[in-house]
Amino acid sequence: ISRIRRYRVTTKTTPELYARGMNFGVRYSYDAGKCTGSNIRWLGLCSSTWERFGYVIGCNNFRDHYPYPLVDTEYPDGIWYDLPLEGRCDKPTGVWNCTWSYEEAGEIRLEDLESREPGRGYCCDGKCTDFWRGHWDAGECDRRIQQVKELFAAKFPTMPADLPEPKCDFDRSRFWD
Repeated sequence: ISRIRRYRVTTKTTPELYARGMNFGVRYSYDAGKCTGSNIRWLGLCSSTWERFGYVIGCNNFRDHYPYPLVDTEYPDGIWYDLPLEGRCDKPTGVWNCTWSYEEAGEIRLEDLESREPGRGYCCDGKCTDFWRGHWDAGECDRRIQQVKELFAAKFPTMPADLPEPKCDFDRSRFWD
């Protein structure tokens, strides 16, 4: 991994999922672009969601521990999303095969982040950095996130430093009933 790519994603959920009070479904794992279910909990086949709601975007809040992570992490406010390729289209309408689109919103290189904090702790190809220090410390994780936002702002001054996150409103009690 050598870079962080940022995207602006536009979504519109299907009426079937919205009727349950949600914009996002359960988040599945993907490998090489294919939905593989979950590597942590058995969620059933991916098609069981798609046959009920269409190709909706999935999400999970780290704090909820469902379907992942099973325990607290250093990024307690973290959210993961999945984007089923079959739902991608030019302008989302909420029909089953048109739930999201995206556009490029810039990229930064990890080397540029790491060079801001020279050090001795983490070395690769003769270059050492302290950027990754305290990787189990929530405060240090927040510091790294802030530096990522600052670098995006410096590199792309006409774009917002931080793109707004959609609220992950997945609720398993309403989703699975």
